[in-house]
This record gives sequence, C-alpha cells and structure tokens, in this order.
Amino acid sequence: MTSLLVLVSQVGVILVLWILGGFVLWHRGHSRPGQLLALLCFLCGGWVAAILAGDTLSAGWLSKHPLLLRNVGKSFAAFAMAAFIGFAWQFPTRASSLQRWHCRLIVLLAIVFSAASFTPWDARMDSGNQLQYGPLHYCFIVYVVLSGLYALGFLVLRRHRSDSALVRLQITWVAVGIGISY
Repeated sequence: MTSLLVLVSQVGVILVLWILGGFVLWHRGHSRPGQLLALLCFLCGGWVAAILAGDTLSAGWLSKHPLLLRNVGKSFAAFAMAAFIGFAWQFPTRASSLQRWHCRLIVLLAIVFSAASFTPWDARMDSGNQLQYGPLHYCFIVYVVLSGLYALGFLVLRRHRSDSALVRLQITWVAVGIGISY
C-alpha cells in the first residue's frame, strides 16, 4: 500500500511539473526567465521520472545495468541546477554583473558532473552486487546542495531589493515551488 502511494505521488509530481513547464512555456516562452523556468520544470520532472523508473523497473535489461537510471537522474539533476542558477540570474531582470562566461561556466560544470556520473569513481556495484559510492558521488551532492542554496540565496536577495510587490510575490512563489520540488 505504501509503495503504491509513493508511486502515485511520484507520477503526480512528474505530471504537475511537466504541465507547469508547458504552461510557463506557453504563456511566458518569449522571455528568458520563462524559458529557464520551463526548462527547470521539465528537467525536474525528468529527474523524478528517472528515480521512479529506477525504482520500479528492476527486471530485464535494467537488472544488468542497475546504475543506468540513477546516472541518468544525476544528469537531469546537474542540468536542473544549472537551469535554476540561470533562472536566478535572469529573474525578474538580468543581473547587471552577469557575463557570458558565467553562463558557459555553469553549463560546463553541469556537463562535467553529468559525464562524471557515468564513471566508476561515482558509484559502482561490487562483487556482492552492493552499491558503493565513490568520491565523485559526494562531490555531486555538494554541487547540488551548494548550487541550490546559491540560487535560492540569489532569489531571496533579489526579493529583498525589489520595490515591486508583484515581483516579491512571484519570487516567493517560485522559491517555495522549487523548494518543494527539490
């Protein structure tokens, strides 16, 4: 009963994130923050979908490759963090100190962590079919936590500096929604 409830809630989260991403893209697809928020919703939905598939599809071909969906989920998470930071830099207006190399660096970092998740230094199965985490796994966790805190802190700072009540309300709802999804 509990596993069915978790399954239904995960499917619900995936649907809500993808519908929300489509809604934002439909209504705000012309603006860079809208595009980044929609991308963030789609990537978070993919992250949850990879976790769900890894938990439920343990038979057949996946039984020979148990880390594949876990690593795909890490790739979604790495790019979701890059999209979250990009959104924080762009919402409600582009940060004045933002330069192109900042964006390239955060995307490069996401690519590195995404590719590193498929190496044996991240996680591997030992001879007893037990999962062993390597040093890159812990670096990835630090990357996710620090990226999320940085982006959230940037949004909170923008909220406090904004004079517009509407912008403060939007940042509050975005921060709450992103916090719940993570």
